Amino acid sequence: MGRYGENSVPHGTLRGLIRIDICTSVYLSGKAMSEKQWVRIARALADPTRLSLFRTIAEQGEMSCGALAERFPVAQSTVSHHLNVLINAGLVEMRKQGQHHLFRVCAQPLREFCQQMQQLLAQATASQSLVAPCEETLESD
Repeated sequence: MGRYGENSVPHGTLRGLIRIDICTSVYLSGKAMSEKQWVRIARALADPTRLSLFRTIAEQGEMSCGALAERFPVAQSTVSHHLNVLINAGLVEMRKQGQHHLFRVCAQPLREFCQQMQQLLAQATASQSLVAPCEETLESD
C-alpha cells in the first residue's frame, strides 16, 4: 500500500505530477523532474551507507528495517534515518505489515534521474570543447 492508501489519489497536483502511489507517477505535461527532486536523489545516493542500503533493498526486493540493520554496522536508528532520506527522495517506499515496516525500491524516480543524467552527458559531449576528458580530470586530482 502506498503512502496515500490503496487506490487513493491525494487532492491536487504536485508541479504537474499526480501521485497515484508513492512509486507510480504520471506526468501531465511530459516535463522532467524538478531540479529540487533531482538534487534530492543525487544527495540521497551520494552517501555510501544509503547507497549500500538502496542496493541491498534492490537486490532483496523488500526488507524490514531490522533485517537491514542486521546487515550494516550501524544502529537501527541510523538505518531508519537513512531510509527516511531515501523515502523523501522518492527512491524507497515503506509499507506496514503488522508491526514490521517493509521497504522496497521505487524504480521510476531513479529511471527519470538517470535519463536526465544521460541528457546532461549528451549536452556536454555535444559541446566537447567545453568538457575535459575524464582521464585528464582524474590525473589532476
